Amino acid sequence: MKVPYTPVTRTICVSKIIILIACSLIAGYYAWRFSDDMLKIYELIKLSNQFSSTDIGSAEILKSKDGRIYSASQSQRISEKITESDLCKGELMRYTIFDSLNTEYGTVLQKAAKKFDCENGKYLEKFNLLDKHKIGDIKAEFPKIFVIAGNIDFFPSVRAVIASIQSFFFKDKFQSSFRIIFYDLGGISEDNAKKMELKRVCDLEYRVFDWKQLPENVHNLKIFAWKIIILAEMFKQFNSFIYLDSSVEFLESSLRSPQFTWKEANWQPDDRFQIYTRLYGEGKISAVSFTHETEHGIKFATHPGMYSYIPIEPAYDLMNDIEMHEANFIIVHKSEMTRQWLKWSVLCAVTRDCIEPPGAQLFCDQENKVPPGSCHRQDQSVLNILLNNLEMTMLRQGSRIVTHQSPYNHPSRYYYGHVLRRRQSTTKQLLQCPRRENSHRI
Repeated sequence: MKVPYTPVTRTICVSKIIILIACSLIAGYYAWRFSDDMLKIYELIKLSNQFSSTDIGSAEILKSKDGRIYSASQSQRISEKITESDLCKGELMRYTIFDSLNTEYGTVLQKAAKKFDCENGKYLEKFNLLDKHKIGDIKAEFPKIFVIAGNIDFFPSVRAVIASIQSFFFKDKFQSSFRIIFYDLGGISEDNAKKMELKRVCDLEYRVFDWKQLPENVHNLKIFAWKIIILAEMFKQFNSFIYLDSSVEFLESSLRSPQFTWKEANWQPDDRFQIYTRLYGEGKISAVSFTHETEHGIKFATHPGMYSYIPIEPAYDLMNDIEMHEANFIIVHKSEMTRQWLKWSVLCAVTRDCIEPPGAQLFCDQENKVPPGSCHRQDQSVLNILLNNLEMTMLRQGSRIVTHQSPYNHPSRYYYGHVLRRRQSTTKQLLQCPRRENSHRI
């Protein structure tokens, strides 16, 4: 029997239609929200094809009609293969973006305009970063090494971060599991009281940073070349470590759980730091993890001169800007990717025109509209560019990792186990071992 069309049935029909539309919209949103966002990155890869076999060349910087800045030039053609002019005694010294981490067989997508000085190959040799020192598979393990650095001006902050590490990781049975390596950047070794306080800290190794290993023109603390050299030294010595600035204060860690066992803590999905190692071990993220965004882009805070040595990956360069992450808390696992990351970072660090190009300045006005590149973040800029470039290379060769540019899936988006407190200090007594000047057991 045909149902009569009345105001009631019309209301029911309209309601059903509205419900169906609403359900479709909700389903569509969640399908987008939880879909594999890497597909969006692959679309960018397609766009980057127009940059194949191009060089950032003599142009160095291009500005489009809408004002966006590009670090690549579509007009400078180069060879699709590595040539002798790119090498120094067989070592690649011109930064090159390949479609694979295997640079011997990868296709060249882009070359830097400038080649690093062959003399600087000695730094690569020192830290085992030459291409002949390729890294094989190493089991992912949560870092037991905390690395911090500071000079006498930051001594109160150094004490505070050591106290924070001890509060969360050096409790009872954890004390022998972790170790702190502190680099004195200047002044503390001349103050005997401060030096001895640090030397007596349990499981802390006190080191005086050797400035002589760096070219004099990058000795300034605010150039931050020292930080990259410390990262390289730690990479040479350990399979994993955490670098943290003296501004870091820990909030919480599941390592304090009464049910602690090392294996369980290493694989707890809800932990604030172990999750990085767990996801790296499962092949879901890369071997280097930044844990905080800066709330501004890489191009915004990178002087254009850096692109002459370290250009941005073509796919990312097509975008207006990509997120820059803080370089004050870095989790590093040794791998072939991290070797390449540090190789080019070190070469940039010892090259003044790369790490701090002429005209670069640290601070700029974020409140008002300023041109991209008006301020510069030295180590943070080069470390971010190289990490994002390498993650894109991994995607090109078929990896399904979640990159730092993922809009929501990377753990740095939602796992916060620490905060930043500039010029922090503490009145806490540091846990000390009075019978030993240096508690590190060799």
